[in-house]
Amino acid sequence: MQARTADGLNMTASPFVYWAQNAAFIFLRIDLQDVQDPEIEVKEKSLNYQAVATGARGRKDYSFHLDFNDEVETNNRDVEVKTSGRHVEVTLTKRRMGWWPQLITGDKPHWLKIDFDKWKHPDESDSDKEEAPMTPEQQMDEMTKKLMFDFDREGKGKNTMSLDEAVNYVRYFQSTYLLVYNVALFLGHFLVVSELLFGFIVYGTDYFDSFWEQTSVRVRICTILQYFDVMHALFGLTKSGYKAALVQISGRLAMTFIIGGNPNIHTSATTYCLLVTWFLIEIFRYPYYALSVKHINIRAVTWLRYSAWIPLYPAGLCLEAISMLRSIPYYYTSEKFSVALPNPANISFNFGIFLAMF
Repeated sequence: MQARTADGLNMTASPFVYWAQNAAFIFLRIDLQDVQDPEIEVKEKSLNYQAVATGARGRKDYSFHLDFNDEVETNNRDVEVKTSGRHVEVTLTKRRMGWWPQLITGDKPHWLKIDFDKWKHPDESDSDKEEAPMTPEQQMDEMTKKLMFDFDREGKGKNTMSLDEAVNYVRYFQSTYLLVYNVALFLGHFLVVSELLFGFIVYGTDYFDSFWEQTSVRVRICTILQYFDVMHALFGLTKSGYKAALVQISGRLAMTFIIGGNPNIHTSATTYCLLVTWFLIEIFRYPYYALSVKHINIRAVTWLRYSAWIPLYPAGLCLEAISMLRSIPYYYTSEKFSVALPNPANISFNFGIFLAMF
């Protein structure tokens, strides 16, 4: 693909752009998939890009503009563009050899990030890198050095972390944490629902006699761990609302104690179906969240995330209602979780009546 002029770009959406450099080149990696009709305009101190592609906001028109800190070559032979199914790579040749203190002039936009895979320390030589492969510990030390090293506009080195680098550093560990969390929650829910489905396939309806005792502890643990979703939303790590998540998770945890306290429904088919429904919802949800952390869009995963809940949520609500209705007589007559008179507070409370009113 040849670099060509693209005047009058329509800045509808900006993709994530990752950059790195060495003494001779600037490397750009544009996080867009299935790129169609790309247009690139490279000038001495700027770059315009526009294309229809699939990015963080879905399939649409993406564009961005960069005002470079120094000059680059504009001849086609000095501008290399490679397009793959997952991203676009642009290699620019610096007009003057040397390290740039920063890529662009002015404030850095939120979508411009450092490409740590290609970033080199100014004092690092290729021969040094080929002599001995670095251990994981050395690689982490090297990344720390890269983050801590900043050049001022006169080219003098100083061992202080800039604000942008500190933000990128925090975001890197934040995204890594969220990725690990979502993968772990997916695996936990996947193991429980696999156990439930496998038990029914092997033993049929006889499995209903023992499924609650075998899985109830793991069901509660997975549900309690979901409170981290509330904390993530509350502290701004994710964009979802914490109130809806708090109500849903607390209600689901309360249902596990209602079911656990009533032995009459431990062997019920409706209780079994309720657990399967709960956990199917989560194994469709957490893979989507994990991929979103890395800005990866897999159409099938996205479709399941936003489509599977349509039958599963109403089914779960109905099954919860059935379990509560079937528990009312037991809790009313047994007075379990109830407060009887006489007592110092001189009040009475029957949990069965509370369930009926709820």
